[in-house]
Amino acid sequence: MTLGDFDSKEEFYFYFYLKELEKKNIISDIKYQYPKYTLSLPLVALKETNLKTKTKLEDYNLLKEHHCTPDFSFKWNSDYLRKAFNIYNVLDGTYYRANKIGRDYISIVDTKGENNNNPIVRHSHTVFAINQKWVYEKYNIFIQKIIVSNKKNSIFDKTFTPSRYLFTDKQTKTRAIHYNVKTINQWLQTINQQRN
Repeated sequence: MTLGDFDSKEEFYFYFYLKELEKKNIISDIKYQYPKYTLSLPLVALKETNLKTKTKLEDYNLLKEHHCTPDFSFKWNSDYLRKAFNIYNVLDGTYYRANKIGRDYISIVDTKGENNNNPIVRHSHTVFAINQKWVYEKYNIFIQKIIVSNKKNSIFDKTFTPSRYLFTDKQTKTRAIHYNVKTINQWLQTINQQRN
């Protein structure tokens, strides 16, 4: 997949990350922009249109329907429960939250850039916070916000940095990264030591 296949650079970078986890058999069944949650149905009103000889009633969309489509969903290998992830209502130091759906542990995530002074980015974070609560209330599904950036406290800083992210998008220069880079193997060694 290429950058053009994604709605944002953050989604593209996070896809590298997920593919490294998949290669290590930590996750599987990566899905992009799935599932789509319907949060409200359209509100349709009748609109009168006066014709020459009669009045015609037509449907008019007073409110459009509203959906939430998270960026990714993926299934965890249960061997990593309490190491790399836990269910969403157990706070235990793991970074990822998963929904227990049947016998599977599934994380549903929405990727975001840093919440900065850009009004568009701030608006995106605000809309996500509302949709996150709404999806949980209606479907009992927790969507986790993941911050993707080259700065401290992003997902790459807290866990590992995918090797492809170390280079700029055109792969000609080393990317400027403002935290101590860990490989996936270093991260796995750390989480295995912490939980043994």
